[in-house]
Amino acid sequence: STGVRIEMKLPTYGIMLAVLLGTGTLSAESFSIRSPNEQVVVTLGLVHGKPSWQLSVGGQECLKPGKLGVAIGPNALSNLETAGVERDTRREVIETAWGKFSQYEDHYRQVVWTLRESDGQQRSLKIHVRVYDQGVALRYQFPTDGGWNQAIQLKDDQTEFCFADDYTGWCYAREHDPIGPKPLSQFHDGPNPGASLPLTVRTKSGLHMAVLEAAVFDHAPLSLIPSNPDPSAFRASLTSSSLRRGSATSWRVVLVGNSAGDLLVSPILYCLNPPSEIDDTSWIKPGLAMWDWRAWGATTDDGFTYGLDMPSWKRFIDFASRNNVRYLVLDAGWYGLEFDPDSDPRTSRDYLLVQPDPQKPKLVPKPAPAQWDDPIDIPALIRYGRSKNVGIVLYFNDIARYH
Repeated sequence: STGVRIEMKLPTYGIMLAVLLGTGTLSAESFSIRSPNEQVVVTLGLVHGKPSWQLSVGGQECLKPGKLGVAIGPNALSNLETAGVERDTRREVIETAWGKFSQYEDHYRQVVWTLRESDGQQRSLKIHVRVYDQGVALRYQFPTDGGWNQAIQLKDDQTEFCFADDYTGWCYAREHDPIGPKPLSQFHDGPNPGASLPLTVRTKSGLHMAVLEAAVFDHAPLSLIPSNPDPSAFRASLTSSSLRRGSATSWRVVLVGNSAGDLLVSPILYCLNPPSEIDDTSWIKPGLAMWDWRAWGATTDDGFTYGLDMPSWKRFIDFASRNNVRYLVLDAGWYGLEFDPDSDPRTSRDYLLVQPDPQKPKLVPKPAPAQWDDPIDIPALIRYGRSKNVGIVLYFNDIARYH
């Protein structure tokens, strides 16, 4: 996220000194951290040498006890014990370069829970837990003095989200309509069990939650898979990757709110992402955009049929200019077939692309006509857009980037 962090110097929100809980396991003595308004409560503890967590909101249990942690290779973390707990409270204002609000209040209570193996390599892991009025975020850090090699093999995630009941859920489904509403237990069924993030959940009391991720940098994003045998439980999963000693995973986030709208205006995701490294953001001009694929194949009242071609794109630009829409997005196809390594985004394609089946978004190349009245010319299109005060946003596939 972009923004300038300005700390509010309020004496009641100073950093508290570390509180050491000793080296005994917490299977019988868990501890809690509460949000500033005391309504969101996260309970942490050790069960047979493995960390766990639980979430309640307004006295209502939302997440039953579930596992915390990550799968490390080749030797898994085991027999963990508490080495220390540091608590602090932070409150600062973040000024935004764009978004729903001109600034956000980043206000949370935090625990940094240090765990250490009681035998073997005696490696240590830090679990950062931040509790906001609007939810909770946690991540795992591999301290430089924690006995780790320089490169750490992150095989998978072990964070569980054990919902307290078979609530109603919705989840992201790429370019298709969202999945749901349906009971969480039904996300365990079918050929692709689990859920993509965000997973949005509505409890029987009307409380809303959403499982998301923030500050994803050094490893693939998370997905959710069933965590059997509980039909309402999920486990975060990720593709194996390598992290550097001293680094941390992304934040695993649970937003909470009394309505779905509360989730949309939550400041948590924005606050969890680090400040922008771009000093001068004046050139960033957010705005609405037209998307060429969304009208592809449509025929208008005057008989015009939209395609991936210059006449269609100019028509988009004319409409955008008249209606104060800032951008036109040219999706895959402006330079060629996106999965063809021979397609070169440094040039404009010199052939047609057609869609044989209107129900399937599959492009097929077709030779250009001998007399092509308006051939693809992206630099010319950019100049045309500039003359109408409409910018052009170009998509290209990673295959083209590695060309």
